[in-house]
Amino acid sequence: MKDPRICRVYPFWKKVLEAEGCTPALLYTHRNPLEVAASLANLKKASAEAGLIIWLRYVLDAEIATRGERRCFTSFQRIIEDWPREIAKAEQELGFVFRGHSQASQQEVESFLSRDLKHFEKQDDLAGNQSVPTWVSDTYAVLERWAAEGEDTADYEILDRVKGDFDRTGPVFAPFTSNEARNLKAEVSDQGQQAVAVAETREKEAVKRAGKLKRELMQVTESRNALSKQLEQEHGAIQEMERAMEAANTKLRPLRSWTGKKC
Repeated sequence: MKDPRICRVYPFWKKVLEAEGCTPALLYTHRNPLEVAASLANLKKASAEAGLIIWLRYVLDAEIATRGERRCFTSFQRIIEDWPREIAKAEQELGFVFRGHSQASQQEVESFLSRDLKHFEKQDDLAGNQSVPTWVSDTYAVLERWAAEGEDTADYEILDRVKGDFDRTGPVFAPFTSNEARNLKAEVSDQGQQAVAVAETREKEAVKRAGKLKRELMQVTESRNALSKQLEQEHGAIQEMERAMEAANTKLRPLRSWTGKKC
């Protein structure tokens, strides 16, 4: 299941899992924020700034919600580069073995994972990119370090500082994000209207085809009924002929007996 919003609602799912007697083992995966921003700009028409804010909100919420739990850090880039290495690391750090290891499953994963999945690839140095806020570059640096070297509690201070500043200044971004939301809502509305128009057109075509099929079915039914009636009539005629032949044989039987005696 691919749903980035799990980053925001993990506490809810944690309660659900624990209620079922399950202990979560978390594989925390992040992606270059510039790639995320580019993807959101393409899919949602969001600005680059909005994409970076969304990335920061999601990764910070996911990190603080899972801190202290059994978790392993990786990244989309590292999985694309060498997924067996990342799976082995996850198994070691999380303390369990992924099921289904086989030559066939490995080939299936190899055929699925490719750089073609990265529609937006950014190799920029975030630390030296003036368009990237320090909050984003600092957070990304920590996650990259954890993915490569393992989680370091000394970095909590950096993430807590970024999250604290980000949370306190949240109202500043409200007008900005509200405008993004309005634009997105308008786009979704347009797309919805287009989808409704397409659905209505297809419905009319379906009704038209259904009417044609209904008429054809009625014609076939009428033809079948006519043939059935004709068959019944012919069957009755055959029975009538058989009765007539039986009656004729009855009348001829004495004559055959007399002729036989005479001979």
